[in-house]
Amino acid sequence: MSTELNKNSYAYLIPVVIGAQAVLAFTLIWQIGIWPTIHFNALAEKACLIASLWVTLVAVVLLWRYKKPLIQQKKKREWPKLVLGVFIASGVVLVHLFAAAIYLTSAVPGSYISTYEYSPSGRYSCSGIKVFDAQLNKRIKVCQPGGSYGGGQARVDKRSGPLGIVVTSSALL
Repeated sequence: MSTELNKNSYAYLIPVVIGAQAVLAFTLIWQIGIWPTIHFNALAEKACLIASLWVTLVAVVLLWRYKKPLIQQKKKREWPKLVLGVFIASGVVLVHLFAAAIYLTSAVPGSYISTYEYSPSGRYSCSGIKVFDAQLNKRIKVCQPGGSYGGGQARVDKRSGPLGIVVTSSALL
């Protein structure tokens, strides 16, 4: 009798379907609820870029060392494409890892009042306001603040951490 799981059985199918639904739910929660509230500071942006470069260098060295025949089969003009692809992929993964670190390590509550300007929604972004954050020293977008867009000032509540901030709520004054 084989110990392999039959791919047509419910014992295989149910965990696969539940796992796929869990991944989809986590992705939607991340994209809609968590990602728009996270803002990197300058140190985190630089650290993410440098870490991505190091991951790329390590990956290329490991590929060269252990998959040398596979790499040598490729034409020399395809090597930069491979390196750039690894750099982009590692950048995407590290941005999300840094964002998760910001979300989990931001614990110091704070708030400030600032003037704002309305920012309409785009294809990949929400409608909201743009305010200047003194801690990050840049303008950030805050999605869907409470109140009416009459102009004036907004109160932004946030949690700060060593790598950035997480906006918890905002209200137009």
